[in-house]
Amino acid sequence: MKRFIVILTAVLLFSSGTISAFAFSDVDTSDEILYESVTDLNRLGVIAGYEDGTFRPNNNVTRAEFANIIKGLIPQTTNSGITIIRKQGSEIYCDVETGYWADYAIGLVSELGYLNGYEDGSFKGDNSITYQEAAKIFTCMLHYDSISEENGGYPAGYIATAADIGLFENIPLLKESSMTRRDVAVMTENAVDIQHRHIISYSMKNGAVYKVSNMTYRNMLGDSME
Repeated sequence: MKRFIVILTAVLLFSSGTISAFAFSDVDTSDEILYESVTDLNRLGVIAGYEDGTFRPNNNVTRAEFANIIKGLIPQTTNSGITIIRKQGSEIYCDVETGYWADYAIGLVSELGYLNGYEDGSFKGDNSITYQEAAKIFTCMLHYDSISEENGGYPAGYIATAADIGLFENIPLLKESSMTRRDVAVMTENAVDIQHRHIISYSMKNGAVYKVSNMTYRNMLGDSME
């Protein structure tokens, strides 16, 4: 899989960067959960840091940055079982300029239905992601959305389901608060190892029947380290 190096001043890179997690000057074993999360995700090519070697875990994560995290989880190979989408965010949203650093990531996650725009046709990439928004996105990506709807829908049903499947392990449940980079990294690390649900049958009378599979984003990315 090709790795693309993107270096942007004052932009957190959520792609296959070249800065090792061991080099992050503001991440050490004093926060063991964060350290292990960013080390693993950096190795997988999902999360990187700033060009000055920092991770800045206490800063908030924008919608554009979060889109790039999601992109990093999706295998970019034709045999991954996922249709590779090449539509750019600038082709969808009025406020995403052609050549914007997260242009493709925004297009990809929007076409897959994981992260949507606003009624006015904008994406608002600089807005912060909240804990409940991130919980819904990951829950949908893991195909637990039908359970979440049965639990009451957005946001309470998705929050409850996310907690049940382990997305909130080692992070607080702050709901409407803007999510920190520390907690996005930890939630992403949790999501990497959660088993996906998939449809095993469907009928007009009973709808879809799901089963939890052995598939995780970790093995979809071809990683053998469990």
